[in-house]
Amino acid sequence: MLDKLPDVGWLEAHSENYFCKGGAPLHYLEKLRAHYPLSLHGVGLSLGSTAPLNPDHLKKLKSLVERFDPALVSEHLTWSSVEGRYMHDLLPLPYTEESLAHVCGRIAHIQDYLGSQILIENISSYLQFFSSTIPEWEFLFVVITRLDVTVSTLKNILPMTMQNVVSELMGDRETLVALRSDPVVIEDQSL
Repeated sequence: MLDKLPDVGWLEAHSENYFCKGGAPLHYLEKLRAHYPLSLHGVGLSLGSTAPLNPDHLKKLKSLVERFDPALVSEHLTWSSVEGRYMHDLLPLPYTEESLAHVCGRIAHIQDYLGSQILIENISSYLQFFSSTIPEWEFLFVVITRLDVTVSTLKNILPMTMQNVVSELMGDRETLVALRSDPVVIEDQSL
């Protein structure tokens, strides 16, 4: 890539792959960053977990942000850890007032710690919790408005979720389409 420098608008790096103190990964990311805007995308903050945020993870992420000055820092609105054990999967949240308050508090803390806004990416839901009392679209909208964050939604996510999770709690199709067309929602396409 460095030899050819293809004409692309930006690069996305998986944050956790660069949580090292030195070596080839950071060396090459620095070289690429000199030519392209960079987005850091993480999967390990476990925003929805009830376990405390991992201070070591946050410290390493902040170090990357300070070193590379990325245009975007993003994380999935999921949970993936409990009691220090990581599932290596992006697990869906129950959409309740309690989980909404919880993730908003965690996101606010992370943004304060990093000194910058983070972009939140929702996931394709493959199940719906019986305890969910808020439609996904409304949950996302409240996160957006409370925290002044941006939500990234991959083009396949909302239709896939609607296909996988059929329930009155999902809201109607018109509302989901409206959320996708909102200017604070970035529609992304995964490569």
